[in-house]
Amino acid sequence: METIEKLWEAACSGDIEVLEKYYKTAENMRYFKFGKEHSLIMGAFRNNQWEIIDYLLSIKETITKDEKEEIQTELNRVKYMEILAQLEK
Repeated sequence: METIEKLWEAACSGDIEVLEKYYKTAENMRYFKFGKEHSLIMGAFRNNQWEIIDYLLSIKETITKDEKEEIQTELNRVKYMEILAQLEK
């Protein structure tokens, strides 16, 4: 298995030891799948791995432009869910 696949698995499953071992020498890793670039942060986010997100942020990992747009879309969805939930029946 390639290193990035191991790191992706570690980020998604919460295996911080694997990440800490690797990140002594690397930074801002990207996983390419389905024709797109994915950050390890979003892999952890999608799997509710909050400790992993904190760790990756602490070592200056970032998300991709597409992931920023995805987050903004979800924030807009929540905003409008709140507005719609306030409507009278």
